[in-house]
Amino acid sequence: MGKGQITLLIFMTFIVLVAIIIYLNLDLIWKMLYPLKYEDLVFKYADFFDNDPYLVTAIIYRESRFNPKAISSKGAMGLMQIMPDTARWIAKNLRIENFKLEDLYKPEINIYFGNWYLANLSEEFEGNLILILAAYNAGRGNVKKWLKNNEWSGKVHQIDQIPFPETKKFVSSVLNLYQRYLQLYERE
Repeated sequence: MGKGQITLLIFMTFIVLVAIIIYLNLDLIWKMLYPLKYEDLVFKYADFFDNDPYLVTAIIYRESRFNPKAISSKGAMGLMQIMPDTARWIAKNLRIENFKLEDLYKPEINIYFGNWYLANLSEEFEGNLILILAAYNAGRGNVKKWLKNNEWSGKVHQIDQIPFPETKKFVSSVLNLYQRYLQLYERE
């Protein structure tokens, strides 16, 4: 065997070993890409409000990439990107008298509020996940208007017909992330 053939054999062996390591640790790699941060809080409040914790995690991932200090260009705040007016309304409904907007940067409060809001939307939209996600992003008033004016049916196969491009992307993205989180973690 010549020097070139030995080098090629070593290189090919290395590639096969790397492929085996990647294959055996694929779940670990995927879980590094899609972590379950704030797991205790997410599961606590998702359970309390009868939400799916993997859906909540998908929303947090999409909205803030798990950054509790995130703020959007439109002013949405914290992990679940809750708008100030929505947060005040939630605090009023939850009878939290000393609420301050800065509290949205606290993971526990943000996740608590976000779960309450999801449960509230779920009740209003009778558990229709597509409508819930669209309302979470665009507001319940917009979703009701779209449905009333036949601008959108609210069906999963018609996500591409959502009138707001940002909401269309949000719904599709969260659904994809939700499926990824279910695949990675639900069986545990």
